[in-house]
Formats: sequence, structure tokens, C-alpha cells
Amino acid sequence: MVIASGPDGDPPNAINFAYNVILARPETCEKRRHICAAMGAVMKEAIAFMHTHPAEVLAILGKKFSSLEPKLIAAAYTEIIKSTPKVPVLTREALNNADDFNVEAGMMKAADKLKSYDGLYTDEFVK
Repeated sequence: MVIASGPDGDPPNAINFAYNVILARPETCEKRRHICAAMGAVMKEAIAFMHTHPAEVLAILGKKFSSLEPKLIAAAYTEIIKSTPKVPVLTREALNNADDFNVEAGMMKAADKLKSYDGLYTDEFVK
């Protein structure tokens, strides 16, 4: 029985949410631009594959999680794909929602939440 489902809007700030983020220091992408571009390309390809080849993804997941029932894996995949944007662009709203969640869950103090996310992220490498 599902009590709450972030991908279905409960809680309402669970969609647009920074679920998967790759972190790098700005100087890393300045000095090794090719690495950041490659990581962005891999993320785009992986997410596109998730959206366009569900049977293949379920086969991969079935091998990785062989002790789980295939129906459980399929149900989890259905939920995950709902909250996985087709293009992995990070937004201010997604970061804010993730921070709100962390505060509400007691994993972060409200005082530690950033006032602004400006300059903290870029979509340059996933365009």
C-alpha cells in the first residue's frame, strides 16, 4: 500500500527535486572541461536510455537486484521514471526542494539552508 508518492506529488515539493546530482569544483570543469562534458553526455545518454528502453533497463536491474521480485523492480522503476526528467537539467527549484526535504527530515538545520543557489550549478554540460 502506497502512503505517499513523491513522483505523484505527495509531498508537493518532491517534483522538481534534485535526486541525482554530480558535484565538481568549478576549477575542475575549467581545467578539465572534457571530463565534465563527458559526464554530462553520459548522464544524458543514460537518462534517454531509461526513458526509451524500459525492457532493457528492467533486465539490467533484474540482474543487479536478483534477490528482489521482478514485479517489485518494475514497480520501483515505474515510480523512478516519473520523477526522472528527460534532460538532466538542475534547477534552483530542485535544489530548494531538496534542501527543504533535508530540513524537514532533520538531516540539515534550517539555518544551514542556502539563501541563494546562484552560481552553484550549471546546465552547460547537459545541453
